[in-house]
Amino acid sequence: KYNIFPDQNPNPGELPHTQCFAIGLKGATVTVSDNMFITTYREYNPSWASLLGPIPFIVRRQNDDLTEEQKTLYRMRTTQTFNGVPYICYYL
Repeated sequence: KYNIFPDQNPNPGELPHTQCFAIGLKGATVTVSDNMFITTYREYNPSWASLLGPIPFIVRRQNDDLTEEQKTLYRMRTTQTFNGVPYICYYL
């Protein structure tokens, strides 16, 4: 999904294991009925290994990236383009 190690696969019988914190949207919807908020959670399977609507913790222009020391606080760094401008996005 993020083109991180796209050609790397786990060994047979090996299950990927992560211990990270992520933020995202689209995991639930809220509607109002009889002046009450009704929360409906979307079906999610952890084997998808992704949020339904991931949000990066930090987004920086390529020429204003984090320092090497700051980068150590994050576990996934990827380049994404928004409105034709490339940005560095930090997730996890």
